[in-house]
Amino acid sequence: MQYYGYVDDAISDLDSAKVEQDADGSYICKLTLDTGTYVGRYNENHSGHTLVDPSTPVIITLHYTEKDGTGTWYMEAPVTIEVKCDSGTTDPEDPEKPTLSEDDVVTMLGTNAIAVKCINDKHITQYHSLENTIVSLGNVTGSKETGYQCDVTVTLDIGNLSSYLADYNEFTTPQKHSLMSTDTITRTITLKCEPNDEVDWYFPGECPIITIDVTCASGETTIPAPDDETVNNLLGKAVIIDCTNDEANHENEAFSLIEDTYQIGEVYMADGIPHCDVTITAPDKYAAQYSYNTNINHPLSPADQGSQAITLKYVNGEWAIDDDGIVRYTVACKDTSTEPTPDPDPTPDPTPTPGPGGGDKPPYIPPVDPDDSGVSDLLNTDDHIQYLFGYPEGTFGPENNMTRAEVAQMFYNLLLDQDVTITKTFDDVPANAWYAKAVNTLASLGVVSGVGNGDFEPERSITRAEFTSIAMKFAEGKTGGTNIFSDVKSTDWFYRAVVNSTQYGWIHGYGDGTFRPNNPITRVEVTAIVNNMLGREADVDFVTEHYDELNHFSDLAVSHWGYYHIVEATNDHDYTKPSSGENWTELN
Repeated sequence: MQYYGYVDDAISDLDSAKVEQDADGSYICKLTLDTGTYVGRYNENHSGHTLVDPSTPVIITLHYTEKDGTGTWYMEAPVTIEVKCDSGTTDPEDPEKPTLSEDDVVTMLGTNAIAVKCINDKHITQYHSLENTIVSLGNVTGSKETGYQCDVTVTLDIGNLSSYLADYNEFTTPQKHSLMSTDTITRTITLKCEPNDEVDWYFPGECPIITIDVTCASGETTIPAPDDETVNNLLGKAVIIDCTNDEANHENEAFSLIEDTYQIGEVYMADGIPHCDVTITAPDKYAAQYSYNTNINHPLSPADQGSQAITLKYVNGEWAIDDDGIVRYTVACKDTSTEPTPDPDPTPDPTPTPGPGGGDKPPYIPPVDPDDSGVSDLLNTDDHIQYLFGYPEGTFGPENNMTRAEVAQMFYNLLLDQDVTITKTFDDVPANAWYAKAVNTLASLGVVSGVGNGDFEPERSITRAEFTSIAMKFAEGKTGGTNIFSDVKSTDWFYRAVVNSTQYGWIHGYGDGTFRPNNPITRVEVTAIVNNMLGREADVDFVTEHYDELNHFSDLAVSHWGYYHIVEATNDHDYTKPSSGENWTELN
């Protein structure tokens, strides 16, 4: 306790003071004491004190008396100004009392002391520490034997609330929020220190101690769903296709999203976080792309595999992958020992496949560049013209056997020089037949031959041996191939053409090591082989994006293994050549 006399300017209403007459007739004067002046003096020696009750004024009463003709004002008794320690400093009467500061409180309550919560439950709650808030410390009470405690008051005024709101709106951009109330929020908590506890102060309650409620501002947009660019950048090659036929040795392949095969859903809330599902809706198109790359039909297996979703979540102001970010589909190929498997693969797997008798075939040979094979000397490999056409009823007939006339017309369409003197004709090729000029021109060039007796048999299905022999007429004719086929003998008329063809990577046999030279060849198989001869390869992304502008056939589905081969051959287009494949630039 400290005693003080009158201090200058300690009476706040001295000039307006009024003298009153008491009940006993004596004169009195009531004055209001400026307590702050005395508290300031007290803190000069005992820092960290404030008024216990600053709202109640301290009144002093002066009495007037006369003695020997002289009047005097006096106080009957001193007044007491009650103060309290607010700094948490050690009480001189209890030197072991623990100290406490505002920084201690901020550290103790951590980063979850203040919560900002969207009452619409559309956005995640954000948490803050007590930094930049008003923290007031009460008296430290208790003893070492009973434990200590201290009341701490946290106050958020309109300035604090506005600051937290601004942070939250930045956190939930572009969605804006507004405060549910602008009234000052005050919370008082009690911190404790256990008896004989060296751990010091702790908070026995739970955080947050204050929750600021906000609401989505009307008229503002909610968080938008991610756009196609964002989804594609996030997911990359998200669709995995897995061939279940282990004997086929087909590697799994990952694909980027194909246009019109997925849907971006609406934004929804889960665990207070915005989420969005990207659903694969057309898995058959990925199976078709896999079939194209492996040159073997790979339908979905099981066929009823449906849509699968990849979940994205919105955190820290941007979309991110919530799960593993991939979906898987299984496919199965046919038994290659019984079905034709033309393999003009633009991106082959160089691993040797088992050959007949348990040995290995030579390593896979990718298609040779047409400039190196000599094909570009006779056929148009620079302009990617349409060199195959469908039938009048709108079909292509991919599984139809190709006729000898169709093969002649196809290669004629590709000739660099069609102005050839005709020196050869056939009895069964009428002059007015749609294929007459093509057959006669190629025969005059020595590319095609008759079957004897002056006939060509234009409507007969061409055999694999016959087609290979014709195709090899456009190569340089060098030898060097290896006979890897068990059913091709050195005495066969087609022996040299078939054997030499293996070095160009155009034509392949069957999984059982046979070539089956007398079997017919289908239109889709021919298409794949000729594309390889010409160095042509469909641009899958361009084809997908311009699907409606392409030539279509009623019997050709995107899921067909040869779809992209046929699209390449039946659509005139401009292109550029990157390091691999080709990039289409325009349809003609």
